[in-house]
Amino acid sequence: DLGHRLTILQQIEQLAAMNDADYLPRIRESLAAEVGTLRRFVADFSDLTREAKPADFLPIELNAFAESVRLGAQGYAKDANVAIEVKRAPSDLWVRGDRYLLERAALNLTRNAIEASKPGSAVRLRIERSNGAAVLAVEDRGPGIAPDRIATLFESFSSTKRTGAHLGMGLPNVRRIAVAHGGTVSVKSKPGQGSTFSLSLPVNGDQSSSPLTPATMP
Repeated sequence: DLGHRLTILQQIEQLAAMNDADYLPRIRESLAAEVGTLRRFVADFSDLTREAKPADFLPIELNAFAESVRLGAQGYAKDANVAIEVKRAPSDLWVRGDRYLLERAALNLTRNAIEASKPGSAVRLRIERSNGAAVLAVEDRGPGIAPDRIATLFESFSSTKRTGAHLGMGLPNVRRIAVAHGGTVSVKSKPGQGSTFSLSLPVNGDQSSSPLTPATMP
């Protein structure tokens, strides 16, 4: 939780006060990691205050959207030595939505998948049409999630990560964003085999194009 992160920052401050050159590389690395975590806290809370307004929704083509998400998460994946693959749908697949919020949801799922993956492995973003819905599925080959945890994954302060490593607002935000777009988010997971999180949205037939720009990782 946030208190845990502040305790770590205090420990880093104590190391810095020792003025020992041998500790400087470790201090820089630890500080960069904690700043990144706190930025994600801020992004999660910022998303909680942003309302999805259907009147402002714009057409989004999911194949191109997945490429934007891949580009946005590429630096994070590179640091973890994890590849990101995109499996496109056979043809254009359109939805309508708040692009910023949908990017936040997709990046959250992608970031979680990267963190669950072993170095040298790959995360796949798969676009498909299923049961009349447009689906962005994020697949990893990580350790999977225990069955008794799946039922509470999308509740506030639940997390796919170890205790203390995460505020636990990311997945509830993903669910809130999905519901605000008339969609759902679901997960299938087998311990030892990995997980697939699927963001399903209503299909929209609008063919107006939106530009391909990298999504921004918080």
